[in-house]
Amino acid sequence: MRYFKKYLFCILVIITVQFVFKKYVFSQGTSEEQTKEAETSEEKKELTEPTPVLEIRRLEAEVPLYSIELRGVDLADFFRVIAHDYSLNIIVDKNVKGKVVASFTNISLEEALERIAEIYNLTLEKKENIIVVKPKEIVYRVFKLKYISVKDLFPGLKEEERGEREKQREERKSERDEIKEIREKVEK
Repeated sequence: MRYFKKYLFCILVIITVQFVFKKYVFSQGTSEEQTKEAETSEEKKELTEPTPVLEIRRLEAEVPLYSIELRGVDLADFFRVIAHDYSLNIIVDKNVKGKVVASFTNISLEEALERIAEIYNLTLEKKENIIVVKPKEIVYRVFKLKYISVKDLFPGLKEEERGEREKQREERKSERDEIKEIREKVEK
């Protein structure tokens, strides 16, 4: 019993010392205001940055159907988890970026992947037993329209603005002509 009292006393002393040490020694370099600011900034971070949610449950059915809940999940992480958990071979391109927010019920895994890829402008290419996820290639084409004028395109454009644009166009044309002349002289 005597040893028990000494043991209990030692534990209380250690706890008290730890409390005092934490409260006063670690806060020596900071003022109370700085401590409060740090606490409020941590609270703001918690409020502004929601924790990502990735929940996938298999529903009981003849055909494998799933219930999928995604909130703020990184696209690359989503595909990585799907590959790992469902034994798929998925390669995700480094340019696949963004956060997924989706909620599916009674959907096949393949259809869910296709819908997410469609919404986030991605392509899923299946090569043998490997699925490659990459951004869709955007094709840009420039068409030169010969029989249309600025007046037809912008009927609300003021005459002054039209005149200014025509002057700018003429200046560019004269500059191009001058450059052509200089090139011809240099080539001779």
